[in-house]
Amino acid sequence: CRNLSKEYGNKKVLDNINLIIECGEKIGIVGCNGAGKSTLAHILSGKIDCTEGKVITNGNIGYMEQEDYEKEQNNDNMDYDY
Repeated sequence: CRNLSKEYGNKKVLDNINLIIECGEKIGIVGCNGAGKSTLAHILSGKIDCTEGKVITNGNIGYMEQEDYEKEQNNDNMDYDY
């Protein structure tokens, strides 16, 4: 992404983010609650639009929401009676 910013009303959540992710790379986004991690992931994956800047891709960007991950983990840990 290049010069990426996102605002909700008067609140700027992301400000001038520049990021290069090479094809095949896997990344993690770490930060405090409310820092804009989910917003950045949603913008990169095309779920929401940025206020300024642009996302440039040569393919698809996948993103697994925390809730999806937790559901998957709970399903994997279920006890089965056979």
